[in-house]
Amino acid sequence: MKLNIVGACQALGCGRDGVQYGPDSLRKNGLMEKLKHHNISITDSGNIYNDESIVCLPNKKLKNYEKIADFCNRLADKVSQSFSEGYFPLVLGGDHSLGIGSVCGASKALNGDDLCVIWIDAHTDINTQDTSPTGNIHGMTLASALGFGDEYLSSICGVGAKIKAQNLVYIASRDIDEGETKILRDNDIAVFHMNDIVAEGVDKISERIYSHLMNLATSKIYLSIDIDVIDPILAPGTGVPVPNGIDKNTLLKFIDVIARTKKIKGAELVEVNPTIDDKNNTTSYLAIDIIDYLISRVKENLN
Repeated sequence: MKLNIVGACQALGCGRDGVQYGPDSLRKNGLMEKLKHHNISITDSGNIYNDESIVCLPNKKLKNYEKIADFCNRLADKVSQSFSEGYFPLVLGGDHSLGIGSVCGASKALNGDDLCVIWIDAHTDINTQDTSPTGNIHGMTLASALGFGDEYLSSICGVGAKIKAQNLVYIASRDIDEGETKILRDNDIAVFHMNDIVAEGVDKISERIYSHLMNLATSKIYLSIDIDVIDPILAPGTGVPVPNGIDKNTLLKFIDVIARTKKIKGAELVEVNPTIDDKNNTTSYLAIDIIDYLISRVKENLN
């Protein structure tokens, strides 16, 4: 297994400063040292930053559009190159608007029709510019990936859909806007909601997730984890906290189930904001533990 780490220092998609420091916080708090015990090849490609020379036009519906579009195009190229060179790309965020680029890069390299994207997140991030209550693009990532919205949103990283709606899977969502609910329903997108987890239990939901993934006509998975899926009492360092989330052990259970498919080809962990974390860097250390477990399970299931 060859791992390529890419830092995506983006904060313009969320409207809250500090999350751009997430990648370096993970490195500073021991991510690389933690991963060395897996005895795999690790390349750190450094960070991608916004191009400050780009001027963003006033746009309340798509805030900071020009810089985010440029950033995501460059991230897409980096992720696609990583796949093409035989690496398992691990993207560190950064706000979740970066997913427009990472999903596009995965789609380019792996064939979007054969790609399942799993979104483990408190939010579904599938607003368009017309349904978004904020205009923050980190809440529109998957609308862009699916080719929804106006030409500006849907054409970031190339015109049209990068993945199929039936190959998008949400896990542990619990804060869904009204417009998003309609989009999810109209496109019959799979959502394993937090309410389902509470009602049915982790074990039953896990087996339902596994069955669903194995029944999809796809052979590859790109996994996206937003740290805000964890309850904010346990993960305080994130910008859009939502109460009543899952704990670390539940997330690791879901990772385990997904890894059992032997289809995970790349992943990202996003929305760690060290500037609002507690003094013990709890959220950064939690994110490192999650990444460590993910790599261990991916490596094991490659053998």
